[in-house]
Parts: sequence; structure tokens; C-alpha cells
Amino acid sequence: MKLSNLSLAARIYGAFGTLVLLLGVVGGVGFVGVQTTANLFDTYRGAARENVEINDYLADVSSTRIEFLNYLVDPSAEEEASVREWALDVATTDADGLAVFSTNPEALEAIEQVTVLANRYIAGFEELIAAQAADDATTAAARTEELRALGPQMYDIYSDMADRAEEVQNTIGPMATAEASFQVMLVLSISG
Repeated sequence: MKLSNLSLAARIYGAFGTLVLLLGVVGGVGFVGVQTTANLFDTYRGAARENVEINDYLADVSSTRIEFLNYLVDPSAEEEASVREWALDVATTDADGLAVFSTNPEALEAIEQVTVLANRYIAGFEELIAAQAADDATTAAARTEELRALGPQMYDIYSDMADRAEEVQNTIGPMATAEASFQVMLVLSISG
């Protein structure tokens, strides 16, 4: 059947039908592309939020370690209170902080590991204070070495978490950009 044999109404309906079909295809491709890109950016944003939270955790651990060194130089009541405060901060993670990692079981497990280590840190610090008060140099030296070892362990766990979050960002960021560019070109090609 030739196009010239069709009535004018059939040709107009056919042309509009084709246009509607093409618009539907463009809309569908655009929708899928937007969803895919949005999911990639959500993943990226989640990793960025995790990274910000982890950097806060790293700062808390660093402050604990610094305050402990300050305490060793000046074992005053003020320095003692400061070490306790920072160590307690490391040992407790608020609900808002944990919510950032709600979809990341590996990170939640790492946070739990640090919590256990931080509680050991607090207990070891209390034992150090008691040993110093009792003039027990052997126990004091052992607790000091234990605390010096626990600080880097906590820091390393959080540092590994930060590296993983940054790796996700470094992987997903370019993927999202490439996906957005691909979708634009695809929609323009279909539209053309």
C-alpha cells in the first residue's frame, strides 16, 4: 500500500501517531536516564555524608590522643577530665551519626569495633589513674602503653572507613557525570 493511496486524514493521523510514539520513547528514555543518574548521585551524596561524619570521628580520636599526651606531660585534674571527655565522645555515637551509615553494615561494624576499643581505652585510663595514685609504676607503664596502642587502632579503623567512602565518591562521581552526558546525547539523538 502506497502512502499516496492513503486519505489525507489517514496521513495526518499516521504522522501524529508517529510523533506521539516518538515523544513517548523520548519521555521514557529521559525518565529512565533521570532515575539512573539520580540513583548514582544519591549514592555519591551518601558517601559524601559518610565521609563528613567519619572526618568528625577521626578528629575526636585525634583529640583524645592529644589530650592523653597532654595528660602524660601534665597529669592534672583538668587534663584528666579532658581525656575522659574526649574518650567518652569517641565511645558514644549519636543516633544521627549512626543514621548516616544505616545502609552500610560494614561501616556500622567498624563503628562498633571503635566503640569497644574506646570503652577499653576509658577503662585503661581509669586503671592508669588508679595505678598512679597507688604509686604502682609497673601497672601505670603497662596502661600507658596500652592506651598508646589503642589510639592508633581506633584511628586506623576510621581512616579505612574514610578511604572506602572516598573510593565510592571517586568511582561514582565520574560514572554519574558520564551517565548524565550519555542520557542527554541519547535524548537528543532520538529527538533528532
